Amino acid sequence: MRCQEASSAMSLKMDQRLSESEERELTEHLASCPACAEEQARYIGIESLFADARWLPVPGGFSQHVMRRIHQRRTRLAVLRGFLAVVIFGLVAVGTLALLTSLLNPVFQQLVRYPFFAWLVTTGEGIAAVLRTVVYALRLVLSTVLNSLTPYVVGYLALAALLLLAWTRTVVLSRRSSGMILQNNSR
Repeated sequence: MRCQEASSAMSLKMDQRLSESEERELTEHLASCPACAEEQARYIGIESLFADARWLPVPGGFSQHVMRRIHQRRTRLAVLRGFLAVVIFGLVAVGTLALLTSLLNPVFQQLVRYPFFAWLVTTGEGIAAVLRTVVYALRLVLSTVLNSLTPYVVGYLALAALLLLAWTRTVVLSRRSSGMILQNNSR
């Protein structure tokens, strides 16, 4: 028996899960290996600390509570994954639009002369800038959220979402108003 196997066997012996042959093999190893014998003595010392401890009953509904929490966490993760899929789809759509814009640049140069298309291009650029910022923020937030969902983190996320919505609205409105000024000056 190797020392690593002996270490596992010591733990199993404490749990009374060793067969007679395995216990005999462990005893032989402990007689020939001082390091493992010392480890066994530490295990016995720790076990003796808890020998007089009394077991407390598990509160009623404990397992149902744990399973409900697991289900809630899985549901949250599924929602976050769905949201992430929507964001990725949006980024792909914006990237495709940007690629088409660069490929069809001469056509767009002609269309931008019309106020509606100028507004559309300006709004599209604004949305792309907002989406880049949102994706960066989501990447940071999701890496934190997926590790631990505490009430503080959920509250922080709600606050961050509200601030993001307010900021997005401000950016879109400021771009609209600056676009209107440019349109009025161009006439």
